[in-house]
Amino acid sequence: MPKKEEDSSPPPQGPVFWIETSESVSRHYQFEPDGLLSISSTIVFNSWLSGGEWPCSIAVVRGDWRLERQRACREWRAVSRENEKAGGEWPSSIRGCPVESGRASTTVRYCGGPWRLETREAESQLRVESRQPWLMIQDQSYIRWRNLFGISFFLWVIHIVSCVECEEGYLRYTQFCALQHFAGAALSVLSTQSLLLAAGLRPTPAQATAVSWILKDGMQHAGKLICSNLGARMDSEPKRWRILADVLYDLGTGLEVLSPLCPHLFLEMAGLGNFAKGMAVVAARATRLPIYSSFAKEGNLSDLFAKGEAISTVFNVLGIGAGIQLVSTVCSSMQGKLVVGPLLSIIHIYGVCEEMRATPINTLNQQRTALIVADYLKVGKQVIKLGRKISSPADLRDQENFLFPGRLITDAGDVKVGRAVHKAVRPSKLRQLKKIFPEEKFLLIRGTRWTDMVLEHSATGEDALRGWLVAAYAANLEKSGHEPNANASEEAYEMMNSVITPFVAELQAKGWHTDRFLDGTGSRFALW
Repeated sequence: MPKKEEDSSPPPQGPVFWIETSESVSRHYQFEPDGLLSISSTIVFNSWLSGGEWPCSIAVVRGDWRLERQRACREWRAVSRENEKAGGEWPSSIRGCPVESGRASTTVRYCGGPWRLETREAESQLRVESRQPWLMIQDQSYIRWRNLFGISFFLWVIHIVSCVECEEGYLRYTQFCALQHFAGAALSVLSTQSLLLAAGLRPTPAQATAVSWILKDGMQHAGKLICSNLGARMDSEPKRWRILADVLYDLGTGLEVLSPLCPHLFLEMAGLGNFAKGMAVVAARATRLPIYSSFAKEGNLSDLFAKGEAISTVFNVLGIGAGIQLVSTVCSSMQGKLVVGPLLSIIHIYGVCEEMRATPINTLNQQRTALIVADYLKVGKQVIKLGRKISSPADLRDQENFLFPGRLITDAGDVKVGRAVHKAVRPSKLRQLKKIFPEEKFLLIRGTRWTDMVLEHSATGEDALRGWLVAAYAANLEKSGHEPNANASEEAYEMMNSVITPFVAELQAKGWHTDRFLDGTGSRFALW
């Protein structure tokens, strides 16, 4: 039999495609077997209301892009004319979605209920899907947002938030940051007018500026100098100090608002108010960097900082405008200020508290380390082997206590860090305690109510974790009937060594920085 001729045709090739990504827009280009070019754009953005993320697929076009787009426009213009003939209502297949303009092919607006718009041509397809009640999508690659009630400044804010790569929680942080700045700016207008009235001046812009600068250059600078000495504590507890900054700011503003009630004490009240404001300014600025750093992703800290400052500026201006309107109407009398002022202050403090709730700080301090150890011990030492979840910065952000960050956590061994060495242990016993764990950079002093942990000067976050686990294991052994002696400490030390390596590795994988431990002004020791 003659041999069958071998097939000399080349093997079938897969489709030629490439992907182009720009900010939050991803486009997939692919040549089909018939030679036509298929373009698919996907836009992933954050939902301002729900805080979630979901993809929106826009425009899949086959063939020559410009030609098909024109064909799609003709079809959608025809639908638009049909809409006009029907008295402003869409056909039932489109389910009640009005057209924003005559070019219905490129601009649509959602007005309630999930919807889908698409052409019926064989060679082209235009699809838009949405679930949010105030989304407008225009053309193939441009997204802009609109509130149905006409609040147009949300367009710009959402555009800024959507175009930045950041960690979880940044959107929620930005929401309440805007609210906080708006309320704070409105409150500052009330206080400035009250100062002018208390000083016997007419509230003209020039006089307001002069008075503000005189007060700022005086007592406010004194407050800044005093608060600048507390920088180490702000590094350890940036959330607490950020909230305290706004409390001080509102306290100073409240003194200024009340100054017309006692004009003979104008200088005293205005000076104290600006003294508190000076401390608030330093605390707010000092905590800004660690907060933004917790959201930074892939080294884009400057991008986050710039966008955050832009949003703050916009809402400060809007708040000033609202404050001027309030001063001209409701707050023209002292009674009105006494009602509106506390309300604005409550909104201001609420906004900053929610900001901090959304911030996932990824550095180790006393409170966060105790929470990590407590959560770890609750699920047992097999947590890594079983693949169970170790607490991430996002997991712990809602558990942090802003008022009492140094509280003792029983599940973590009631460990207290940062006490002065001479208060925690007698100097004569310092070397004796060091001999218990000679290779470690921590000392553990077991007391009746808590365990003091004193770190060596060069100790890192991993050293603090090691000491914390030893103290927690020792406390658990005592609860189970062991005597608080050296044998219990040695057993706890062995338990710590058996889990510390995978534990630290998993923490680092979750985003924790274990290379340093921030204990504020806590005392450390060094032996020579």
